[in-house]
Amino acid sequence: MRQDGSGCHVLRETEPGTDSKEKKICGQRGLSMERLEQLEELRRRFQSLNRALLQTPGQPAVLGKSKRGIELPDPCTDLLEKTDQLREQRVNQTAHLILAQALGVRLRAPKKDTALRERHDIHGEYECFRPPVDFIVLEDLSRYLSSQGRARSENSRLMKWCHRAILLKLKQLCEPYGLKILETNAAYSSRFCSRTGVAGFRAVELTSEARKEFRWRKHLDRLEKAARDEIKLDREARIESEHVKRLFDMLDQLNAGRKEAGKPLRTLLAPVAGGPIFIPMQGHTTQADINAAINLGMRAIAAPDCHEIHVRIRTERKDKTLRIRTGSNREKVRWDGKNPEIHMNKAADLASLTGDRQPNFFPDPSAIARYDRAKIDGIELSFASGRGLWGTINELQWARVNELNKQRAETKWKLTLSLSEKAREEDYIPM
Repeated sequence: MRQDGSGCHVLRETEPGTDSKEKKICGQRGLSMERLEQLEELRRRFQSLNRALLQTPGQPAVLGKSKRGIELPDPCTDLLEKTDQLREQRVNQTAHLILAQALGVRLRAPKKDTALRERHDIHGEYECFRPPVDFIVLEDLSRYLSSQGRARSENSRLMKWCHRAILLKLKQLCEPYGLKILETNAAYSSRFCSRTGVAGFRAVELTSEARKEFRWRKHLDRLEKAARDEIKLDREARIESEHVKRLFDMLDQLNAGRKEAGKPLRTLLAPVAGGPIFIPMQGHTTQADINAAINLGMRAIAAPDCHEIHVRIRTERKDKTLRIRTGSNREKVRWDGKNPEIHMNKAADLASLTGDRQPNFFPDPSAIARYDRAKIDGIELSFASGRGLWGTINELQWARVNELNKQRAETKWKLTLSLSEKAREEDYIPM
C-alpha cells in the first residue's frame, strides 16, 4: 500500500488466503521452542522490511532519531496473536503432562462412539497405569529469571519458556486433586550419583562424524597449527586437544569400513558440560536428567541431617579454624544449632584454603579427591572441599571416559583399542 504524501510503500496485513486444505502437524503440534522462535523471527523480518520501505527511492536513507516515533502498520498481527497462543498452549500442555504423570494416567485409544465424544466434548480417554503420587517435586527455577547479567538471546529464551506460568498453572490443576507441590533447590543435583552418592560429570556419545562440529573441530585445528609452529599452546590446552584427537583416532579404528557397508557407526563417550549422560567416578553411567530428578526427589523428603542427600556444606572461619556455617534454618536443624569444626587430613591443605574465605565442602564416600580431604566431628562420612573434589574430577574425567570406552570396545565389540604408552600413563587413575 502506498504511504500518503510520499513515494514509499509499506506493508499491511491482507485478508486471509483461500487455501482451505487441512494442515496436519505431528509431534508436539507445533509448540516447540524452535517453532516459536521461527515465527517471532519471521515477524521481525517483516517489520524490518516495513521500516526499510519507508525510505524514499533515490535518496540517502535517513536513520536514527529522525525516524523514531513514526507509527507503522503492523503487517503481522496474526503472527503476534499466534505466538501468544503458542506460549499459552505450551504452558497448558506442559502442566497437563506433569499432572497426568503424577496421577498415574495416560491416554488410550478411544472406546466411546465418535458422536458421543463430540456431543460431550471429550478430548481424550485415559487409563491408569500406576497409583497416583502423594506430591510433586519441582526444581526451584528462581535463578532462571531474566536479568541484566545474561545475554539478550538467553533472556529471550527464558521468557519463551514461561516457567513461572507453568508453575502457576500446575498449582491450579493440582489443587482439585489435593496434590502438593514442593520446590527444591537444585544446586549440585546433577553432580552426584543418585544410587551411590559418588561425584561425577556429564558426557555425550560421539561418532566419528562429530569431528565436523565446532566444539571438537577447534581442538583438532589448533593441534595442527601447533604442529606447524603457527601457534603456541599452553599445557592444559594441549592436553585437552590431545585427548580429543585420541578419541577420534579410536572412533576411526572402531568404525573402519562400517559407513561404506551401511552399518550404524559405533559411539564413544566424551566429557561435555551439560551432556545427557552422567558418569560417576566409580560405578555405572545413567541418564543425567533422570539422575538429577531422583536427587531432587530424595532431597525433598530426606531429613536435614542426611549428608549423603543434602550435599553442600557451607563453612566459615572462626579463631583460625574452619567450622560449619549455620546461617539458614535448615542448616541450624541439620547441625543441631552447633558449629562443628572441619579437620583437614593434611595441615597444608588448610593453609592452602586461605584464598577461599568460605569454601564449600561435599561428601566424598569413595575418596575421589586427591587433596583437601577432611573429617567432621561426629560424622563417619569423609568429605572434601569443592576445590579438591571438582578439581580432581576435572583432571581425571578424560581418563575415566577412556577407561569406559576401552571396556565397551573389549566387552561389547570384542576389539582392543591401540593406545600409545603416553596415553596409558595419562589414563591411570590413582585412588
